[in-house]
Amino acid sequence: MSQSIGLSQFITISTGNPLRRWQTGLALVLALLLLTVIMAPLQGGSDRRGSTYSRAPSGYGAWASYMEARGTPLQTWEQSLEVWSQNPPPSAQTLIQIYPDRPSVLQQQNLEFWLGDWVREGHTLVVIGSDSRSTTAPFRTTHPTDWGSVLVETSRRQAAEDLDVLLADQFGVIVSKSTLEAGTILAITPPYLGANAYQNLSGNYEFLAQLVDRGGEIWIDEFIHGYQELDPEESARDPQQSGEWPQYLLKTPLALVFLQGTLLLLLLIVAQNRRFGVQLPWQQPQPDNTLAYIRAIGAVLYKAERYEFVVETLQKRELSHLQRCLGLDDRGTRRHSDLTQSATTQAPPTQSSPIQSPPTQSTNSPTQQQAIVTAWGQATGGVAADLEPLFHPPSGSITETQLQQWLDAIDRIRKTLPDP
Repeated sequence: MSQSIGLSQFITISTGNPLRRWQTGLALVLALLLLTVIMAPLQGGSDRRGSTYSRAPSGYGAWASYMEARGTPLQTWEQSLEVWSQNPPPSAQTLIQIYPDRPSVLQQQNLEFWLGDWVREGHTLVVIGSDSRSTTAPFRTTHPTDWGSVLVETSRRQAAEDLDVLLADQFGVIVSKSTLEAGTILAITPPYLGANAYQNLSGNYEFLAQLVDRGGEIWIDEFIHGYQELDPEESARDPQQSGEWPQYLLKTPLALVFLQGTLLLLLLIVAQNRRFGVQLPWQQPQPDNTLAYIRAIGAVLYKAERYEFVVETLQKRELSHLQRCLGLDDRGTRRHSDLTQSATTQAPPTQSSPIQSPPTQSTNSPTQQQAIVTAWGQATGGVAADLEPLFHPPSGSITETQLQQWLDAIDRIRKTLPDP
């Protein structure tokens, strides 16, 4: 069996024991590894930015809820643009694509190749985070519109060439509209115009809603954010793609879960000081007969409600303590060492007149009390009334309330005393 280590012993072992220092370093390393392993899967990739499924500041989940509340809910598209070009939703009027960064050249070519014909038929394509160039514009600008102020946080602007400008400033175009035969393409420069971070800015949300609401259903592309709809035919042929929870559990990376559990277990072992801690031999506690006797006497006195003995005993003890702290002996006079020091610093006596001790005074006599009061005033600046509870304690039939009040007064005297 091992005895638990006290706080002072633990600090000594931690600072002076090389094994303990090694354990502390190992615990910190394991904690950092555990935090990394736990938090890494939760971060998600950068392609989640701009998704209506994301509740992060860069997501568009709050704007999707806003659109549903205003009566124009968003439909989500979770397949490739190739599938859209072959079989677009019949009621779709607007398709929104949100790019956390500017679309690459390949992505722009794919838009033209797969969606060009659909737009020419009279539909609308909205590109948020469109291709633009850096300018000297401030990063944060505010622009008044018919639906409130719109906050723009980007210094990029579009070139005002052959564009129908919907929002711009002296540095360039922020929102533009271009036509492709019967269709329309809206290019919005800031990628986070309606992000969750701006959900308290009603102007941003309503301005974006007015841009995309052109009648018919509004669809938003979630495929570019990594979300993919399961093909019903493939799911029927392949049980692994059925989406049922047993199959999901089978595909869960159990190695990652096992690693997390192992690191957590090792961290708990080190933190709780099990096996690797310093063991102390078990020592049988020795009974304290004096303390047991005092507690027994106290219990008897408390039961009998006889507090006179307690007051008398404590008065003698506190008087002795008071005299010792004030530099007095039991007779109320200065101790010999104090008198010697005083005589050395003032006027040393001659050999013919040695220092004589005063005659012995009775315990708690008026002379002794006066000496104590004088020393008390010199040491603390107090007055005789401060020591009245100690000189004249309650007597007769003492109640528990009187005893408690007297003890509080004695405690105040103790706190005022200088160190002996």
